[in-house]
Amino acid sequence: MLERVRSTTSLSFNRFAVCFAFVLLLANPRFVQSQSPENLKQQSPVTHHEQSNEKAAKPRGVPDYSKITGFVANANLPIEQPVVLWQATSETIDGKGKVVSYSLTDAAIADGILYFGDGKGAVIAFDANDQSDLWTHVHGKRSSTEPSVDQDNVYFGSEAGITALRRENGKLIWHHAVEKGAGETMPIPVGEYVYTSGYNGRSYCLNRANGNVVWEHDFVEDAPPDPPEFAGASARFQEILARPRGAACNGKLFIQSVFDQSRVIAINCETGKRSWSFQTGGWIGPAPTIADGRVYVSSQDTHLYCLNLETGALIWKYKSQSWLASRAAVHNGIVYLPHHGGKLYQFNAETGELIRMFQPPDEADRKGLVYTFPLISQKTAYFSSGSGVFFAVNIETGELRWKLRPLKDSEFFGAPATDGRQIFVTSQKRNDEEGEQAIIAIGAAP
Repeated sequence: MLERVRSTTSLSFNRFAVCFAFVLLLANPRFVQSQSPENLKQQSPVTHHEQSNEKAAKPRGVPDYSKITGFVANANLPIEQPVVLWQATSETIDGKGKVVSYSLTDAAIADGILYFGDGKGAVIAFDANDQSDLWTHVHGKRSSTEPSVDQDNVYFGSEAGITALRRENGKLIWHHAVEKGAGETMPIPVGEYVYTSGYNGRSYCLNRANGNVVWEHDFVEDAPPDPPEFAGASARFQEILARPRGAACNGKLFIQSVFDQSRVIAINCETGKRSWSFQTGGWIGPAPTIADGRVYVSSQDTHLYCLNLETGALIWKYKSQSWLASRAAVHNGIVYLPHHGGKLYQFNAETGELIRMFQPPDEADRKGLVYTFPLISQKTAYFSSGSGVFFAVNIETGELRWKLRPLKDSEFFGAPATDGRQIFVTSQKRNDEEGEQAIIAIGAAP
């Protein structure tokens, strides 16, 4: 259910929305939209139509997951100081009548619709243009990563397995149960298939129309010995057999990072057979990035690795100042890697030579951990930081274009999404429970 809160929305509308929400919230989440206090000071109330302008980018269709490198073509993202356009916070009412909120995953976006999950076991479709909730599918099992989308369906992994929903209405299309769950690897739709992995130590190729298994691949039976100081058992939880995390697929190879095994594995998309495996000296969380015949892997052993896509052979590696937790973006022969403290590394993709490093000018912005995947567009790198600050950095000069703290006391540990005009980020509460759990839209002031 949706309660809309605008700066001077009529009291009768708000009163109706609150009452109506209370009736339905026992089973479903609601999303409360509001503009930041800073934004409200800067502008008078406007309708959605008035917010639109001739610069607005045309809604983007379905992402091509076989070509995800972080670069955003034909975009009109803000290069001058932006504002928070709106925020949507997940809330529900528990059995005691108390309003509580749950963590939200990162969002996927297609045709102006955001798709994301929450920590209570729901997947939501939300219109980014008029901030209306279109549908909510409650399945009851927690999702940790963003859903993926194609022309017809939404796919997500959860503690129960892998599920496909119809994009237009959230109806269940199919579900493939995975013993021990599949909560940390985003299902990747490429062509007629969906590729993903589960906590049972198996990767899957599924028919995207019906969920039938085309092949499955075991990556536990040949697990290598643990690197020093990175015990696999310490990286696993409960009784799972393996902990696959981020993955990438170009339609020929499905490349899966296996956190507890400190390695990435490459599987032939057609046969399901192993092509190669590469172990680093530490746990690997982010998805690898495939670009120009190479694979870029961030490891907690402090190194960024560049591998040959076909063979897995090491081409170069770069030792950073501390352990890595962000996914690298690649564009025009340059690798962009956000790092803890709000840093941004730029490397020569061919040689691994460091070109420059950005560090926030304000020392207060250098404190947060960084788990993100930057957007590269208009000679700018856009990325979030655990300190609660979102950065835009000029990639030609290494200078800060702008920074924004969208929500007080909130943290950002995820990858931004974009429709080519707005940037969408997911916030979460701090460990002390301060802050908000929300989806936030950042864009140029109307």
